[in-house]
Amino acid sequence: MADAGDNNTFVYMGGDQRVPDGVVHVIIHPSVKIILRIAFDYRQNLVSVEMHDGVEIIEIKAFANCESLRGIKLIGVRKVRNYAFSECALSDVEFGNELETIGVCAFQKCNSLKSIKIPSVRTVSKGAFHYCEQLTDVEFGSNLEGIGSYSFHNCPNLRLILPSH
Repeated sequence: MADAGDNNTFVYMGGDQRVPDGVVHVIIHPSVKIILRIAFDYRQNLVSVEMHDGVEIIEIKAFANCESLRGIKLIGVRKVRNYAFSECALSDVEFGNELETIGVCAFQKCNSLKSIKIPSVRTVSKGAFHYCEQLTDVEFGSNLEGIGSYSFHNCPNLRLILPSH
């Protein structure tokens, strides 16, 4: 369902709905709790997503290959599944206090990502941030239980991984 006043804005209602090509802005409807697999995959023009804090799960490849998506707020999200944001242009990701799991290769090749704070995550799966070539700083909270192999592989500018206080 597109906003009548703007052909480049789309309201995502969930279910098996896929975002149309050419959409620039997406508003996640308040009823949506899960963003399903490949819902936004390869949406080359997508610049912004307005997400409410009731979204709990981002499924496999939900936003993969969104080459224009620069920032996103994942305030209420508990799980980011495998390849969810793989190969996006993300430079700014705001993680909330609900996040428990980051899946396999969830943010791989997000080459504009420089600094991240993940206050509540428990598990970072293998390859989660590999090939994030601009990543310099990562800060975790005290809930961290495990970081999978190659999670930060080929992040040549990574200089600091800190536990949060």
